Amino acid sequence: MFFSESDSAYVMGKVEARLGGFGDDRVAFGSILDVEKIPSGWAVLDGLNRHIVFVDGGLNSPRIVGGPGEGPGEFQAPWHLAMVGDTIAVFEKGSGGQVSYLAPQGGFLWRSGHVGHPVRSIAIHPEFGRFFPILSTDYYLVRATGDVGPQQIARVPAAFVPEIKGSAGIAGMTPNLVAVADDGTAHVLDGEHLALVSYDAGYDTGGRIAFLPREMRDQQLKGMAEAATSFGPGVSLVQGVTMLDPLEDGRLFMRVAYGDSQGYVLDPGSLAATPIVVDSGHWSQVLVYFDGKHLVLGGGLTPELVLATVELVPRPTAGGDAR
Repeated sequence: MFFSESDSAYVMGKVEARLGGFGDDRVAFGSILDVEKIPSGWAVLDGLNRHIVFVDGGLNSPRIVGGPGEGPGEFQAPWHLAMVGDTIAVFEKGSGGQVSYLAPQGGFLWRSGHVGHPVRSIAIHPEFGRFFPILSTDYYLVRATGDVGPQQIARVPAAFVPEIKGSAGIAGMTPNLVAVADDGTAHVLDGEHLALVSYDAGYDTGGRIAFLPREMRDQQLKGMAEAATSFGPGVSLVQGVTMLDPLEDGRLFMRVAYGDSQGYVLDPGSLAATPIVVDSGHWSQVLVYFDGKHLVLGGGLTPELVLATVELVPRPTAGGDAR
């Protein structure tokens, strides 16, 4: 099965608010690595300054939490934010999966232990625990809960099992991404096969496979083949897909780093992939976050955060205007 690109697209509409950027003395972003929707507004991860900027729903009243260091509420290399129940999780890159938990207003609560190796994607569910990808010929994920130690789950589909056992490579460097929906469904974006493999809350049964849209997949596979030709076989320069995040309605937001779209909304039920389109001239190199209602864009030479509405319109054709 393949996802099909929808006849519609989410297109950036009216800019409602801005924060940072040249001449804005309210806050100076060093970099914008991630944005997360929280009940009071937005949390913005500044990776260069190693702190988090909290703002309300209109990007007002910026408040800075954290900073560089190893103490409680301080960060060495933060790279990702996630809401977990009523707390905010801050993931540390290259720390063996260390996670700091903050209260909704940013106060430090506790820090988790290491999971044993670097990870590139983590999903946390308040009931089902922590999920992170592993390199294995048999399983996609390790799951850890408060009362049960790490367990391998989500068996790799038979069609995807490598022919040569033990060829998985360096643990922790897998390009796979993971997201867990509110009902406990675990979605794995297989970076090698460019497919979404979904598991119900049993996790160890066979997953449902749905390949990404043909055009997107062909473009990415072509890039992988060119990389293999240039650098030798076995070299995988994947991760054109940089984020997989569950939305409240059960769909998934997938951020991409190539092509004409800055992301897609995947519907695992209908297998529709709705592209997210922004002005490529001005916003082509920035981070894009979509929460189902608004677009938040961050980046630029002088990093700026922008909040904009979205419109669901007929999908634009090459060289055409969606509106």
